[in-house]
Amino acid sequence: MLALTLKVGESAVLGNGVLLYVAKIRQNNVRLGIKAPDEVRIVRGRFLPEELLDGIRNGTVGLPELTAALEAIVKPGNEPSEQP
Repeated sequence: MLALTLKVGESAVLGNGVLLYVAKIRQNNVRLGIKAPDEVRIVRGRFLPEELLDGIRNGTVGLPELTAALEAIVKPGNEPSEQP
């Protein structure tokens, strides 16, 4: 796992043309911006089963398992709603 330390305005580029940037830091809150191609699905961790998150954190869940889980959870037009 890679852990980054970034300041406001700094960014990191992930695979498949995904740009992650720090938009704002205030007290205990960090606002991240994500720019990604339309075909890249972005899902908040809180919408994923805890067992899946634990597996990602400890390295027992790989990309094929994560992809399958995301496809089962998130279907186009059926994303969990988020209050701004």
